[in-house]
Amino acid sequence: MSRFNQLPTERRTPSAPSVLPPRPVATPTAFANVPASRPSIGFTPPEESVSALQSVGFYVVLAYVFSRFSLISEITTFGLGQNLYIIVVVGPLAALATALTGGIRRFFLAPPAYFLIGFMLWLVVDIPFSTWRGGSFALPKGAFMTDFSMFFMIVCLTRTWRQCVILMNAIAIGGAVDFIATRIYGGQLTGRLVMTFGTLGNPNDLATHLLIALPFCLLLLLNNRNTVVRSLALCSAVAMLYAIIQTGSRGSFLAVAAVLIYIFLRGSPTLKVGLAAGGVMVVVLAAALLPSGVLLRYTTIFTSDFKVEAGTEKEYEYAVGSEEARKRLLIDSILTTLANPLFGVGPGNYASADANKKNEAGKQAAWQVTHNSYTEVSSESGIPGFLLFIGMIGSTFKMLGSTYRRVRKHPELRYLSNTAFVLLITLAGFCVNIFFSAMAYNYYLPTLVALSIVFCTVAKQHIQRFEGQNAASSAALAPGARTPAMELFARSSPVRG
Repeated sequence: MSRFNQLPTERRTPSAPSVLPPRPVATPTAFANVPASRPSIGFTPPEESVSALQSVGFYVVLAYVFSRFSLISEITTFGLGQNLYIIVVVGPLAALATALTGGIRRFFLAPPAYFLIGFMLWLVVDIPFSTWRGGSFALPKGAFMTDFSMFFMIVCLTRTWRQCVILMNAIAIGGAVDFIATRIYGGQLTGRLVMTFGTLGNPNDLATHLLIALPFCLLLLLNNRNTVVRSLALCSAVAMLYAIIQTGSRGSFLAVAAVLIYIFLRGSPTLKVGLAAGGVMVVVLAAALLPSGVLLRYTTIFTSDFKVEAGTEKEYEYAVGSEEARKRLLIDSILTTLANPLFGVGPGNYASADANKKNEAGKQAAWQVTHNSYTEVSSESGIPGFLLFIGMIGSTFKMLGSTYRRVRKHPELRYLSNTAFVLLITLAGFCVNIFFSAMAYNYYLPTLVALSIVFCTVAKQHIQRFEGQNAASSAALAPGARTPAMELFARSSPVRG
C-alpha cells in the first residue's frame, strides 16, 4: 500500500509545500569571455555544436584573419628575408572550407549582408560604363578575392559564441603584434610613426589598422576573467593608443576623440575609470615624447593661425599644405559625383579621371585618391553605390544597437552587452576615420559587418534561451501556481478539495 493510501479520510485542506527558488547554474567554462559575476537566477547558455568539417574550416579562417590583422606574412618576409606565402596558402584553404561547409544561406542572415552583396554587384555593373574599363575590372577583382571575401568566410564558418570570441581575440592579438613590429621595424616620416615596409608604410593607414584592433583589447579587458589576460589587454590598448597618436593622423585622432566621447556618455563606470586612467597616461607620454612636428599637426585641427616655433617651419608647411590638399580633393570628388551621378567614373578610376579632367583644363594633375571613403564610393560608383555603402553601415549600426538595447538591462547577459558595445564603438571610430582616408574597398568594413552579423545571430539564441528560462522560473514562482510535486500530491490523494 502506498503512503498516500494511508492518509486520514476526513476532509481537510492540504497545506501547499514550500516552493524553493531554482538553484543557480554555473556557466560552463567552455564559454570564453563570460563575466565572472554569477546571476541571482542561473542562466545556462544554449549548447553549441558544429561539425568536424566546419570546425576545421573555422580554424583555417581564424589563421587567415589573424595573418591579415597581424601582418605576420609581411613581418616574416621582411624579418627573415623570405616570403613564407602564409596568406597565399591559408586564403584559398579558407575559401575552400567556406564552399564545402554549405553555408551559403548564411550569407543572407541580416540586412547588412544584402547591402554588402548589392554593393559588390553594383561595382560590377559600373565596369562597362567606367572611364577606364581595365582599371575598373582590376580593382573589384582584387578586392573581391582578398578583401570582401573576408565577409563570406567569417559569416559562413563562425557559428558559435566561442568561435566569435576567439576570432575577436585574434584581432586584438594581431594588433598587439603590429605594435611590437612598430617598435622593431618602425620608422619616421617627417616625425610621424610608419612601418618601414609593407602595406602600412603610410602613417594614416597604420593608424587606421591599429584603430580597428584596439577596441577588441578593451573587450578582453571587460569580459575575460583572468587577471593576467586583463592586464595584458589594458597594456596593449594603451600601447596601441600611443602608437596611433605617434602617427600624427588627424583623422584617427578625431575618430578616437569621437569614440571616447561616446564611451563617456554610454559606457559603464568601470570602463570610464579605466579609459580615464589610460587616457591620462597617454597624454602625459605624448606631451613628453612626441616630436614637435606631430604635436604641430594636431594643433592644426583647431587652428592654423599661430606662431610657428623655430625649426618647425617645414613641418608646419607640410601639415597646412596637406590639409588644403584634402579640402580640394573633397570638393573635386563631390563635383565628380555630381557630373557622373549614376555609374560614377568606375571603381578605382578617380585619380585617372581627375587627372584627365585637369589636363584638359590645362592644370597640373595631382594623381591622388579622394582621401575620403564616402566620396570615393560616390565618385567611382555613383549615387546608387553610395546609398548601398551607407545602407550597409547604417543597417549594421541598427542591428548592433537593437541587440545592445535588449541585453544591457540584464546583468546575466553582460558579456553580450559588452561585445555589442565594443563592436558599436569600433564601427563608429572606423566611420569617422574613413572620412579622411580612402578605404572603401579594404577588408576592414567587410570584417566588421561579418563579425556584427555573426555576433547578433548568436546573441539572439542566447537572448531567447535567457528569456525562456526567466519565463519558466516566473511561472514556477507565480502565486497559485502548482509545482510538479504539488500536482503529484493532488492526483494521488483520495481526498478532493
